Parts: sequence; structure tokens; C-alpha cells
Amino acid sequence: MSKTRSNPDRLFLGCPFYKARQPYCKFFLWLDEHIAGLGLIETKYMGEKEFVDVEDYHRQQDMEMRISCLEKRILALEMKRKPIRWCICVIVIVLIFAVLSCKI
Repeated sequence: MSKTRSNPDRLFLGCPFYKARQPYCKFFLWLDEHIAGLGLIETKYMGEKEFVDVEDYHRQQDMEMRISCLEKRILALEMKRKPIRWCICVIVIVLIFAVLSCKI
């Protein structure tokens, strides 16, 4: 629990070795801010409610949106590539007929 004037009686989590004379990490987290980031999210299945980290939920939604956007771009690029293959096949066939007709 914080004993400073700026954050009186505020709960926090930190490295247990911070004030001990041992190597320590710089982990620090205000507990009330972390709890505020958690929330109830309604899931798709039968209106059940689930206690999840809201930030993780938003990150997951953002990642799904990015993946969807990339999938659309891949499909568009594949559609562009198909006509090019068709043109190359037609050109090769025309060249083969041209070479064969010149030999006759």
C-alpha cells in the first residue's frame, strides 16, 4: 500500500526485491488501474458473460481486423495474377503455332 502524499493508501504491485539489497526488476503496477482495465464482456455463445482483460480483447479484435484486411488483399492480388497467367498461356500457344506454321 502506498504511503506517499500523492497516492495515499493506493494499492500497487511491485518487485518484492525492490527495497531488499538484492537484484530486482522494474515491475510496478497500480492495482486500481489494472482492475479498471478488466471488465465483463458478453460472449457470442448464449449471452454468457466472461471476465476478461479489456485491453487484450481490443488487441484481439484489432488483430482479427488486420488479418481480415490482409486476406482481402491476398485475394485481390491472386485475382490480378490469374489474367496474367492466361495471357502468358495464350502468347505461348500463339508462338508455338507460329513456329510450327513457319516450318511447313
